[in-house]
Amino acid sequence: MAQAFAFQFNLPLPDSDKTLTNVLFINESPAESDTLEVESTPHSGVTMTLMNVSDEEEVSSSSHHFKLTFPSGTLVLPKDILLDASHDGQWEMCCEIEKRVPTSADEYALGDVYLYVLYKGAAPLEVKHSTPLALTLKKVGAVAGTGTRPTLAQLTLHRQETYVTLSGPDNEYNRTENSDLGLINTSMGGASAPSLEAEFSSSNIVLNDGHTDNHLVLRIVNTGLVPILLTPGTGGESVSRFTLRFESSEDISHLWALGKSSEVSSILIPGKPDHTGTDPDWPGHALWHVEGPNQLGEWTLTPKPGNTTLDKGMAIEVPISKVKTGHATGRSALLVRYGGLTGYSDGERVAFIQKQPLRFADQKVGIGTGSPTETLTVETAADAYGITHSDGTVKLSTRLRGTSSTRAAGFGTQTSHDLLFYTNNSVSSPAMTVKTDGRVGIGTSAPNHPLEVRTNSNSSGLSHTDGTHVLATRVGSPGGGIGTLSDHSLNFFTNNKLAQMTLTTGGNVGIGTNAPEHPLQVKTGAGAHGLSHTDGTRTLTTYVNDNGGWFGTKSNHDLQFFANNKTQPQLTLKTSGNVGIGTYTPDYPLQVKTGAGAHGLSHTDGTRTLTTYVSDKGGWFGTKSNHDLHFFTNNHTTTPELTLKTDGKLLLKGEAPFQCKSITVNRGAASGNTGFSKDEWVVFVAGFFLNADDDSADKDISFNCYPKVSGTTWHIFADVERVGDDWRVHVIAIRKTLITGDYSY
Repeated sequence: MAQAFAFQFNLPLPDSDKTLTNVLFINESPAESDTLEVESTPHSGVTMTLMNVSDEEEVSSSSHHFKLTFPSGTLVLPKDILLDASHDGQWEMCCEIEKRVPTSADEYALGDVYLYVLYKGAAPLEVKHSTPLALTLKKVGAVAGTGTRPTLAQLTLHRQETYVTLSGPDNEYNRTENSDLGLINTSMGGASAPSLEAEFSSSNIVLNDGHTDNHLVLRIVNTGLVPILLTPGTGGESVSRFTLRFESSEDISHLWALGKSSEVSSILIPGKPDHTGTDPDWPGHALWHVEGPNQLGEWTLTPKPGNTTLDKGMAIEVPISKVKTGHATGRSALLVRYGGLTGYSDGERVAFIQKQPLRFADQKVGIGTGSPTETLTVETAADAYGITHSDGTVKLSTRLRGTSSTRAAGFGTQTSHDLLFYTNNSVSSPAMTVKTDGRVGIGTSAPNHPLEVRTNSNSSGLSHTDGTHVLATRVGSPGGGIGTLSDHSLNFFTNNKLAQMTLTTGGNVGIGTNAPEHPLQVKTGAGAHGLSHTDGTRTLTTYVNDNGGWFGTKSNHDLQFFANNKTQPQLTLKTSGNVGIGTYTPDYPLQVKTGAGAHGLSHTDGTRTLTTYVSDKGGWFGTKSNHDLHFFTNNHTTTPELTLKTDGKLLLKGEAPFQCKSITVNRGAASGNTGFSKDEWVVFVAGFFLNADDDSADKDISFNCYPKVSGTTWHIFADVERVGDDWRVHVIAIRKTLITGDYSY
């Protein structure tokens, strides 16, 4: 939450117009003149409103506007503390002392002191940065206790909005703030106090990480106009001395303590800056004896012979090293007691040491380390947050994580908010966004996927390059793509192998080869499957081996072919080997199914077309174009065995399969040559004609003719009686290839 206000204590000095800040005198018999002012100032833009209450309401732990908390052992007689009369009765206050663990049956150990303050004005009181709230307490003194020491007080506003409201640029504010309070001694009677100041010529900050050795330089200086006389020696009350004492506690939560007693007793005075021991070259060795630490953890400096004066402006520079602490952040007092100074009573001065996780060294800042290596170095535990930026709601942080085997570094939001990356003050349109659910958007603050890159259409998005080769994604018309922006092939691989698939710049795709020679080329060993498509049960593949190339199903399923996204296959190869075109249940090795009056199987060169055809009149096979239909065997594509001409004529080997011929035989001849080769033809007698010498009815005429091979051709032989004229025979010749059976004579 954001800080709404700060507060401090103001202590007026008697007989002076000066005021000390965050200091309270040790005084165990305070009078009404011993006052302490509490001042609360809202931050710029914040308004703190104290709501008015009824006249009957009395101040208590449940009815108040704010509460002041002082640690146990801080205030003397806290129940006697009063509000100054100048507040005109508009304020009431009561005191409550915490009771802790019982020390006996009738007594409790007393703890923190709570001062409850109630505003009783008639109207709400608005407190702003320009009009801070200031209340004066009377009869305030600090318990002597262990002497000069630091402590911490706390101011808490009432949590109920009916008492205190806060308004400003933030939604939530921290209603509790702390303030340092130094408890110091005044001079203890006798002559006036010497003009001495105790301060640090080095930084007074020590790193409270529990392991860093810090180095301080204490400066005890005569700030007066006259010298301070010193009495040299090594013992006795008359010897001048400066005693240094550090506050210690075994409870690391005690912010007033510098460290544990073991840590305090290990301090080196005068110490080397590298913390390796006391410094033998310290110039002060010529003037001062240094003894300590004693059982109380004190070091004492006494002047050596001849060192009799601390002149005006002269200072004792005391190097202090190996200051180690893990105690809570806060101020701890280095008590510098002086005694034996001629003409002055004994007294003390305080130099405050600030414990905090921030350290400056050689223009470098260290947080958690006393040896920063960079301009800002933050050192934390192995699994902890480091730098944090917050507005009270959103928290941006760095973090280190893990053990020695899983170390990692992180940067992100501690709260449930997106992480934005932007340049040129473009926080409203960040270049990259990490959503709370882990999605990453580049060019968009609302990614819909684990990684979403948004660009203009037809623009490249993700890119990877070695300076020469460029791999990129691109979206736009006609879709999304991944490829090379440079003139190089696109390779796909797994398991850190060489390219298992390649898209060349020419557009060829190679699987198993990075130099494909065709639009798609899959290269495997012989006897291996290549392209494959499966639903886990049915598998379609290509296959090559010594017998050639194959395409089909690797599983026991039909092979089907379709076009235009048809739901029924247009070509099917059954597991039985039957092929169906237009049917996926063929009953024959090849079955083409069409509607009636449609062509089926077809072969064309663009001009000549061979097809099958079915209609109500039956099945057909022939040419769809105006060309002869040929039949051949043994690749006789030049002279086919059978030809059906477009005029309906039939040819065998280019010639007619049947021929008719009329043969005239001279009178008295026994045969006539038909001219048909015995190797190609078989001849039959179709009819004859003759003239007899006497055709009267009572004359006997005898004529018998028949075909017979003579030599290499067919002849017609005749047995003739009483025929004295020429005779003719009509024959039919049939190609021998069309004849079966016995046709010889």
